[in-house]
Amino acid sequence: MPIQLTGGFETVNGNGNNGPNNNPARTGVRLAPGVTLKQIEKMFHPSLTRQVGRASSTDLQRLAVDPQLIGPDGRANPQFLLPNTTPGEFGQLLFLRDRNTFQWDVSMTKAFPIRERVSLELFSAFNNVLIHPRWGFPDANVFSTTFGVVGAPTNPVRSINLRATLSF
Repeated sequence: MPIQLTGGFETVNGNGNNGPNNNPARTGVRLAPGVTLKQIEKMFHPSLTRQVGRASSTDLQRLAVDPQLIGPDGRANPQFLLPNTTPGEFGQLLFLRDRNTFQWDVSMTKAFPIRERVSLELFSAFNNVLIHPRWGFPDANVFSTTFGVVGAPTNPVRSINLRATLSF
């Protein structure tokens, strides 16, 4: 799922966030000189690490970006990303893709003949058999002090579906 990097500054007039002229470029971001979007994409895909010593963080939150991308104040490192602060200027529309997620789903079907024209079919499906948690996408506002932090994973759920069909 794509997500847009935002800068936190509305540099172009509009009708508010819910208005008909809502333009995502109003809170755009600027890449630092010499930095490419490919470099930023790679920095958004390291393994999740616990935050140590970061203010107001909980044990369930994780840092989901390369630590080089985080500045000393918790915002995006200005060597890579800058919020667009120039009045009247649209920021760059920078989109990143979320990580791929994998889960194991299992289904089974068994048919039992009862008579010549009568049969019973049992079906079962198990979704997310291993109860794998799903981490969301990190905070993408480069001016936020929680930039690059992902909250707790969504509740891992295993669902089971059972069905019996009698055909005659």
